[in-house]
Amino acid sequence: MLPSFKSELTRCRVIVKQEPDGDRRTSDLETLDRWLSRHEDAEKHWETIQRTAKGPLAAHELIETVLERAYLSKRSIEVSAEAPRLEKRAVALARADFDEGRYSSAIVRQEKARHSETLSKRVLGHKPKFGARRNFMTFFSRTFVSTLGAPLDIVVAFLTEIALDEEVDATDVSDARKVDIRRQKKPGNVP
Repeated sequence: MLPSFKSELTRCRVIVKQEPDGDRRTSDLETLDRWLSRHEDAEKHWETIQRTAKGPLAAHELIETVLERAYLSKRSIEVSAEAPRLEKRAVALARADFDEGRYSSAIVRQEKARHSETLSKRVLGHKPKFGARRNFMTFFSRTFVSTLGAPLDIVVAFLTEIALDEEVDATDVSDARKVDIRRQKKPGNVP
């Protein structure tokens, strides 16, 4: 008999707890604690994944992937919050270069600041928190479609709630997938 999903979560928590202190460890422990507090739901969603799968799956792989994507989503929100300050600094340095006659340096700095802002908006949109959430949901929707043949919106909504600690429903996941499809069709957009 396979171990329960809760026992896999507990095993992963023991492993993470032994890692050195840091942002990633803190993020992983918070996510695992939320997951363990809702272990009945986790078992139900894991069963849904297993029923949909064409072969055996390892729970620890799903857990590790969710932890990694949760951390990346949280970091992208933090980094995007820093972006305006860094862009202002780059623009100020470009002005100083221009005032001191270093025109080529000023142009390069100004262009880098503009490019940074444009890239940030392409990846996360105008609202970084929602962009990070959308990216998390579309990653798992794509993954489930490619590996299981179905997007499993309810499961993705549950994983998003666990990972990002905010309420999400299947409609949010479906909407994110529609936005993702539209973005993929636009030339020059980051999928």
